[in-house]
Amino acid sequence: MKKVALVIGGSSGIGFELVKKLVKNQYIVYNASRNSCMINDVINITFDTYSDKNIINEIKERKIDLVVYASGFSMASPIEAINEEDYKYLFEVNYFAIIKILKQLIPSLKKNDQSQIILFGSIASYLNIPYDTYYSASKAALNLLSLELNLELNRFGIKTRAVCLGPTKTNFSFKRKIYDESKDLIDYYDYDNAVNSLITIEQNGLSPTKVANKIYREILSLQKCKKIDNYKYFKNIGLKNKIYYILYKLMPVSVVIKFLKKKYNMKK
Repeated sequence: MKKVALVIGGSSGIGFELVKKLVKNQYIVYNASRNSCMINDVINITFDTYSDKNIINEIKERKIDLVVYASGFSMASPIEAINEEDYKYLFEVNYFAIIKILKQLIPSLKKNDQSQIILFGSIASYLNIPYDTYYSASKAALNLLSLELNLELNRFGIKTRAVCLGPTKTNFSFKRKIYDESKDLIDYYDYDNAVNSLITIEQNGLSPTKVANKIYREILSLQKCKKIDNYKYFKNIGLKNKIYYILYKLMPVSVVIKFLKKKYNMKK
């Protein structure tokens, strides 16, 4: 029997490439996003992670084997310049939406003793992005959500993993909201440098196809795990990101700050 996957945010980028991989491997795939996923055999549900939270009616009769949360939003601004509406929107899309979705789905997932939940996290959850602190904070929250879901739901055979992604060459770089008015805050003279460096880093990163293939391998490995002690609640995707994490754990905070300043071309 074919497995059933629900991907939230599978119309573009890494989510799109992962949907292709799932379809190729005989999954029945539901995509929930504002725009349709233009892949044959995908069942599209028009869904906005900010305004629509009722998703269960579309799939309540299906046994869901895999839930993937691939939606995300990013913005660049000094903390003092950002407005409340925007940072609330970011957390709604990146964090609160998946909680509201899972509240609807968990009762059904509990009836399946081998369901999986995959959350698109980021290495920015621990190696934060300068002037993009709300994005980094929302991804850190996803890591802890993954840990808590494992603590609560492992007894039902539900396994959760936050996959921490690194720089990837997608249009996400150009969809980031950039506060132009922040340039008027002359104290932040390295703001432009940091924003432009981030775009360069991302566009020199892995292809979305390679990242999706790595995520799919994580899905397969998670299926084989029998006990919660045998798998991590978050996993860095890509060798370079794994090295970054090891160094981050070993380096003093002062060294981490120097590393970030250099990486994002910030002044001392």
